[in-house]
Amino acid sequence: MPFRLWGTAAVFCLLLAGSAAAQAINQDVDRCKSNDPDARIAGCTALIQSSQDILNLDVVFYNRGNGYLAKGEYDTAIQDFNQSIQLNPNSADTFINRGIAYKNTGQFDRAITDYDQAIRLQPDSAIAYTNRGLAYEKKQQYDRALQDYDKAINLDPRAAIAYDNRGNTYDEKGDHDRAIQDYNRALELSPSFDAAYYDRGIAYESKQQFERAIADFDQAITLNPRYAVAYYRRAGVYAGLKQLERAIADYSRAIMLDPSNSDAFYNRGQAYGNSGRFKLAADDFDHVYGLDPKDAQALYLRGYSKKQAGDVAGGDADMAQARLLDPNAGK
Repeated sequence: MPFRLWGTAAVFCLLLAGSAAAQAINQDVDRCKSNDPDARIAGCTALIQSSQDILNLDVVFYNRGNGYLAKGEYDTAIQDFNQSIQLNPNSADTFINRGIAYKNTGQFDRAITDYDQAIRLQPDSAIAYTNRGLAYEKKQQYDRALQDYDKAINLDPRAAIAYDNRGNTYDEKGDHDRAIQDYNRALELSPSFDAAYYDRGIAYESKQQFERAIADFDQAITLNPRYAVAYYRRAGVYAGLKQLERAIADYSRAIMLDPSNSDAFYNRGQAYGNSGRFKLAADDFDHVYGLDPKDAQALYLRGYSKKQAGDVAGGDADMAQARLLDPNAGK
């Protein structure tokens, strides 16, 4: 018997009262609507594989696609959104979310095409304009991005994310003061918006207002203690202020949260070297070079650090090899 995903679980149970199959189906319905991505994927998959005739199968594929989107499995999410669109080509939300998946895989033109379609289907969608603006921003088409953010804000004056994104675009254009005005508005609308504090911190850093930058990075970290890039940016400010111990502590925290951040290893290596801890510096540059054997500068600095730590032969060998890779290494 056919059923719809939203709001009909109780009806479905009544239609099949006492049926174990009905109970299982309704459990899958609940899981397919879950906020937990893994539960959502499992529940939606069970419904898709079910022998039941599901009237709104497009919503099931859409929900599962959102589960994969939340997990960062963008290609799989796109496949599910494709299925959903094939079944129902009139859902603006599906085009928006497939656009997000395309954007997150660097397919900005495809993302823009999807946002265009979402806007055709729902011309008053501030979310569609905000996301299209972000895709234009990623393509460095800043004026088109600003037009879309302006439209989003006109449609929804309380859309904090649209102000934050517009602020980022102004910041990319070098207009830090207008950027800060937008970040301020975003924070008025959403005081717990950690990314807005982080973004405003970057703008203050660009204006060399370092204490204000640190205060904003502090607040972003307070709101989100696992905000790896906030630790990384705060570390850079501390390093510039020659507060090396604080910089090292923040780089270490950023590395713990995101071990793939080779720049954090590189910059921590420099901070270790500037504080005279050359063995630790050599270890960090070794890690960076291990990730990219073509990084002549990391190899050179590993060699320099080795020499300063007492390994003259090893250091000279590294520095010579670095100069073979790039004659300008170390300059």
